[in-house]
Amino acid sequence: RLSACDALGRFGEAAKREADALMGMLEDDVYPVRAMACFALGELKSAEALPALIDKLEDTSHTVRLQALDAIASGFGANAAEYSHDIFKLLNDSVPQVRVAAIDCLAQLGDAGPCYASVIGSMMNEEDAGVRCAALRALGGMGRLGAAFGSDIAERANHDRSAMVRQTAAATLESLASDGAEVPMPLADFAYVGKPETLANQRPRFEGLGLYYAEIQERKRELQSSGQWIEGIF
Repeated sequence: RLSACDALGRFGEAAKREADALMGMLEDDVYPVRAMACFALGELKSAEALPALIDKLEDTSHTVRLQALDAIASGFGANAAEYSHDIFKLLNDSVPQVRVAAIDCLAQLGDAGPCYASVIGSMMNEEDAGVRCAALRALGGMGRLGAAFGSDIAERANHDRSAMVRQTAAATLESLASDGAEVPMPLADFAYVGKPETLANQRPRFEGLGLYYAEIQERKRELQSSGQWIEGIF
């Protein structure tokens, strides 16, 4: 069943007539099958599947909730704006990766996304670096509402303990400035670490059911720098 969902997803919109079968898989007893069905439905972009994906935002498995959010964002975008409040609720999810996906999804909802700018802006203060990055990415696409957080974004660019967050904040300021917003720029001696062209990218699309490797590595580096890393535990 897992392989069948994966195969149909790879056919994309050419497999739209199989949407009903995939929606049936959303109720499978095995959570990886439900997650893969969400992924596939996002690839099919079948309008009839959107309400079913919204229902999966309340799934007991965080992996399914995450994949439902990714499917809504990639497959429907602004067409899912009427469900913005359902997506907004997951900004309080207990799992950081789900909160990241919820922020990314709201950012894809066209004019509905900026309505949540104040809440997303407050998430720059979260403990999880991935959540902070997602909030910064989203604000970069919210025009004047994002620019209202210019000083807070600059603070992250200059002083956040995570290099990934500092880079994302700098890219966010650059994006807002290129759109005509008046925002502060990072300190003159700010140095990029890594490849700047990748900073504003979204999280990787579905590539298995594990947590994203890049986020794991970032967390490892943070633990090592703070002296809390114990070799062999992870």
